[in-house]
Amino acid sequence: MTSFHAYSFLYDNVSSDLYDLKLLNFGDGGITDGAVIGNISLITQGVLRKSKVYTLGRIQNYVLEFPVIFGSYNNISPSIRSIIGKWLIGRDTYKKFQVIQDDMQVQGIWYNVIFTSAKPLYIGNMQFAFEVTAISDSPFAYSSPKSYTYTSAASSVNYNFSIYNGSANTDYLYPTTEITLNSSGTSFTLTNATDSNRASTFTGLSVNEVLTIDNDRQIISSSTGLLRLSNFNKNWFRLLNGNNSLNITGGIGNIEISYYEYLKIGG
Repeated sequence: MTSFHAYSFLYDNVSSDLYDLKLLNFGDGGITDGAVIGNISLITQGVLRKSKVYTLGRIQNYVLEFPVIFGSYNNISPSIRSIIGKWLIGRDTYKKFQVIQDDMQVQGIWYNVIFTSAKPLYIGNMQFAFEVTAISDSPFAYSSPKSYTYTSAASSVNYNFSIYNGSANTDYLYPTTEITLNSSGTSFTLTNATDSNRASTFTGLSVNEVLTIDNDRQIISSSTGLLRLSNFNKNWFRLLNGNNSLNITGGIGNIEISYYEYLKIGG
């Protein structure tokens, strides 16, 4: 188990220094356990008169849960306690949590968490710290943002490139892709040759249209305001673990592929 002593932190892009708070203890025992890929449930099917079962897939439904202690060198007054509580505890959505520590900052490591179960810690009759539970949205921490951008002035492109997915997670990684069509383009295809030539194709679009495709949540946004799911072959773009050999064809002026890698933290 590793501890981080007296470091500042960011939560929801707000610095703990604003409230004179430091991270006094950040136990990663749960992180190490949660990062083990073996924490999965198998989907199996038995067949009549067969002694074996067949694996149809798996579900990885375990998430990180770990204790955190925030504290101050000064007594935390009731009024400040209330403000801190609103900022940290029981938020309705996951928020970015990042420790301001050299090795973690260099790598851009962060967590997407909700803090729960706040317990005040006292010395005498004065409160100096909170002990909370961090619950993440996945079994992993996240890297700094990764992106790949390609721009072309040609009326039609046929461009090969590669992206390396260094995630600790061996499952598919679904990036966000933003495609800007050129003044003659109405279609494009993004193919991952490494993924059995899986092709993501859009047709019947408008020239100069900008499409933003959240492949993870399967949401398509268009600069035209039109719904574009019917213009799509429904092959959501994804990256395999390791190197991916990719190709983009069509009347595009720009493509940007953005994603975070999944990281295992702890000993």
